[in-house]
Amino acid sequence: MKQNKGVRLSAIPNFCAHEHWGSIDSIGSVDEGFRADVECGALPARETDLSDLLLDPYFRGCLAGSGEHPDAMARQAGAHDFRAWAARSRDDAFARLWAAIDRQRLVGVFQSIRNGVLALYNTDLADGPPPEQLDAAIAEN
Repeated sequence: MKQNKGVRLSAIPNFCAHEHWGSIDSIGSVDEGFRADVECGALPARETDLSDLLLDPYFRGCLAGSGEHPDAMARQAGAHDFRAWAARSRDDAFARLWAAIDRQRLVGVFQSIRNGVLALYNTDLADGPPPEQLDAAIAEN
């Protein structure tokens, strides 16, 4: 996996960003909703990883609409939620998630995430579960 350092976000075509990145779990939420909607300049409260990008409320909603619930998958595997499952057993968690994602490959939300990850990290999510190093690269940016 080739990692881009010093990424110029302004040089990347905007595939669809309006509020999606402000709603990822690593940025967090407050009583009013997404933290980024009420706190100017909100930055992630913890390291961001691939599960944050994939399981934003929009794509998570697409998965739920097709009957796939990542946190329920995690509970079946004995974990509290998908993030905890991936921390404990990343390969198992992402293999199971990818079976659900595979049915969503043509959905615009997935394509937007896919194109962003491809442009930033030279990793195509259409190829299947990416290597663990992608999480470290995402956390750096």
